[in-house]
Amino acid sequence: MKKFNVNEFVNGFNITIKALAESERITKDALRSLSRDLLCQLHTIDDNPRNGDIGFTNQVLAVLTPVNKKVFTLFMVEFSGFKFNEEIQQFEKKDRAKYNDVFTKAGEFLEDPLNNLWTWAERNVKVEKKAFKLDTLAKDVKRALAQENDAGELMYSKADIIKAVLSGGITSEELLDLLAAIE
Repeated sequence: MKKFNVNEFVNGFNITIKALAESERITKDALRSLSRDLLCQLHTIDDNPRNGDIGFTNQVLAVLTPVNKKVFTLFMVEFSGFKFNEEIQQFEKKDRAKYNDVFTKAGEFLEDPLNNLWTWAERNVKVEKKAFKLDTLAKDVKRALAQENDAGELMYSKADIIKAVLSGGITSEELLDLLAAIE
């Protein structure tokens, strides 16, 4: 491994962090206005066949990160009046049984110019942290031991994995005691 230059790292890191922050800001701003515009487009009744076309919503879904996609999907399920197909992760056709009620709800939501995807999400989306499971840890260890680099060589040795476990808070003495107790 080549010698690590911390100054180069810090310079690159600061540039990357600024770019990430800017991209996050751009995404939030874009979805703030686009979420409202899509509701207007879906619920405008006139002779233009593009109004009411759920394809625009599906195009947005196709480019979002998993977290933003989840929030956006929940928002559109609430306000679009279209059925969401979990299998293909797209909206399909109008839900005729619910559309009129959703149409009214979307109109009321849009009356407040400050309402958008993010204001709705703050009130309605709860982020739940997944519980830690030991079987997930075991799968991660197996996956790490099998992971190869571009040259087809294993990226991590068993020693690397044990070092990671030890750096997580288990001392080598505790590990030896645990191994002795298992045998």
